[in-house]
Amino acid sequence: MAIPPEIRDALRPLSTHIGEARFVSGGDINRAARVQTFNGPIFVKWNFDAPRDTFSKEAQALQKLRATQTVRVPQVLQIGDEVP
Repeated sequence: MAIPPEIRDALRPLSTHIGEARFVSGGDINRAARVQTFNGPIFVKWNFDAPRDTFSKEAQALQKLRATQTVRVPQVLQIGDEVP
């Protein structure tokens, strides 16, 4: 399965090569995929119907969790709330 073109375009600043995408569980609300890039695999999550600040708020929460240094938390590479 292919990820939507809007998502693929949003990933271009992260890598010169956006390769194979494999859909993975992203919860009950969002779509998610493991995308192979030139720089290694990345986890991508999207939901075109979510409120515009959903992923910004999630990134802030992840940053707070990461700052505790008590659990491993993924680094947020990019937030694309403006992507339709």
